[in-house]
Amino acid sequence: TEGLVIAADKEITLDLNGKTISLEDASGKASALITNKGNLTIDDSIGGGKLSFITTTPGGTSYASNTISNNGVLTIKAGTIENLSDGPACYALDNYAGSTATIEGGKLYAEKTCVRIFNWSATNATLNVIGGEIVANVGYGINVNMGNTPDVTLNISGGSVSTIANSYNLAVYVIVNTGSDAYT
Repeated sequence: TEGLVIAADKEITLDLNGKTISLEDASGKASALITNKGNLTIDDSIGGGKLSFITTTPGGTSYASNTISNNGVLTIKAGTIENLSDGPACYALDNYAGSTATIEGGKLYAEKTCVRIFNWSATNATLNVIGGEIVANVGYGINVNMGNTPDVTLNISGGSVSTIANSYNLAVYVIVNTGSDAYT
């Protein structure tokens, strides 16, 4: 079973309507329940709706196994978006270069790090948190991972970002590679 891909020329509103959409991936490769390249809004008009993803083969080539891989414009208004995988790079939301994600409501949860902004190019990646909950069990709530020249925007003006059992006690973690595998 493969995930859903939203094409770059599409504008879609997904109303979870109290239902659960789930994917269990055993491919051993990078994967996602939803790969957004277009303009996607996620809502839940009834409540109780959920997007749920788990990979049964985390690590190795399944690096970046996500509930949502965002390469476009994403707005989350309601619903639960969860990643129950136990791998090192399994995110509820992975927001890539050239993309914008806005969290207005709902709950994002992951066993490891919940939301990653990944940008190693000169194209802006933006994450706006104006409502909702971002919760990581043992990782970071938000991890900003970038090279030394990219443009990343992180705006947190509402909602909450937390971690449950993170030994570093960091809800937001920013790492910048300054070249030659040096990090700041």
